[in-house]
Amino acid sequence: MKTFNVIILGIVFFAQTGCANELPKSYFTQIGMPETLQDRSRLVKLLYEAEILNKDRSLVHLSHTCNLAINNHEYPVINTRELVKGAMTPRGVNQIVVLNYGYQLVKTIEYSTALPLFCEGNKIYLHGDLIVDGFSETGNVLVFEDDGYQIRLLNEDLNKKLPL
Repeated sequence: MKTFNVIILGIVFFAQTGCANELPKSYFTQIGMPETLQDRSRLVKLLYEAEILNKDRSLVHLSHTCNLAINNHEYPVINTRELVKGAMTPRGVNQIVVLNYGYQLVKTIEYSTALPLFCEGNKIYLHGDLIVDGFSETGNVLVFEDDGYQIRLLNEDLNKKLPL
């Protein structure tokens, strides 16, 4: 009960002192993330207009995973999952979508289970191995070159990468 009272008093003090007006609009605005990536409805509209998303499927997941850094520009990485409408069993399409700094499509990569985790420089680290059409090898790291238009796959031990 004491903790609850302290929290309430802190909120009241914070609101009365006017400190709330000095805070940035959001964490994402503070770190420079463009408005389009903050507003999910605008992002969905952008992806439909670019025909990245299919109107005959149901969008069930959309997230801005991270930003790639390629040639001193940020490339947003969007993760999507769409389900086929009317299917008796859930069937879907998972995509990693890479946009350029002008929000134009650079690359889409379909995957079954290799979920994108995070970016580091020009690399996207994945949970599991990815098979990409046109590649004979598999990997858990996508490396983007040539302004994001060229990719290659690597295998890295994520246990050495992640702090545990």
